[in-house]
Amino acid sequence: MKLFILLLFFTVSAYSFCQDEYEFKKYINDKLVGLKQIEIDQDSTIFETTYLGQLEMKEGGFHSKSIAYNVLSQFYSVQAAIKRHGHSRLIFIDEDGKTVRIYTFNMPDELPTAIKHNGLTFGEINTQYLSLPDLFCVPNGECYE
Repeated sequence: MKLFILLLFFTVSAYSFCQDEYEFKKYINDKLVGLKQIEIDQDSTIFETTYLGQLEMKEGGFHSKSIAYNVLSQFYSVQAAIKRHGHSRLIFIDEDGKTVRIYTFNMPDELPTAIKHNGLTFGEINTQYLSLPDLFCVPNGECYE
């Protein structure tokens, strides 16, 4: 009986904490590049997601093959007691729609606003990245995982 309860606990826990790796695929639409898509979840979480477009990078080192990533910026706010708490994310998705990497930022104004010349645009600054880094640094000097 204890084994059954333990197994049930781990099954429910794993399901609760695992994200669907294809959950962001629904935002990828060439007609919606640069447009904010707003959704409100059942628990009143508000998601503001912008599809920035495709960005070509290397898979690993300098001489590896190129991969086109679909890039999303997302700000979401969660109701916590009286206040709402906001979170900002930069999301990279592969050509199949699978989430490859999510970087969590402190503030929404630190997120890129567009893709130009195969680089991410932060205000007036266009920054190109050779590959997806472990530590993602933005022009203001902040770095995020």
